[in-house]
Amino acid sequence: MAQDEFGNQIYSNIVNVAVAMEGQQSLAFVYPNPAESTLYLDILKDVPSNEFVRVEMLQSNGRLMRTWNMAGSQVQDKIDLTGLPNGLYFLRIRIGASSTEVIKVVKE
Repeated sequence: MAQDEFGNQIYSNIVNVAVAMEGQQSLAFVYPNPAESTLYLDILKDVPSNEFVRVEMLQSNGRLMRTWNMAGSQVQDKIDLTGLPNGLYFLRIRIGASSTEVIKVVKE
């Protein structure tokens, strides 16, 4: 366990990761992956029009880079990756209160 300069225990941020199990439908699909400047996000699950899809982009260390909402009726989004350093990122997609999926994305 890590300690700060005063001897107190410190903890890192916790990032939840969900993996679609065999037989379960994924919530979303991203392409191309790896990507250079543009990434496309397709929502594969039917979302009621009164709900939003919340998308968060995190660095591999769990730092939140971007957050945005998609309307329930929106099935595709174009994500601009220009300005981000090359590396590993995660897209956390939340639909309603109970559906979450994390997708690994590589920016080249």
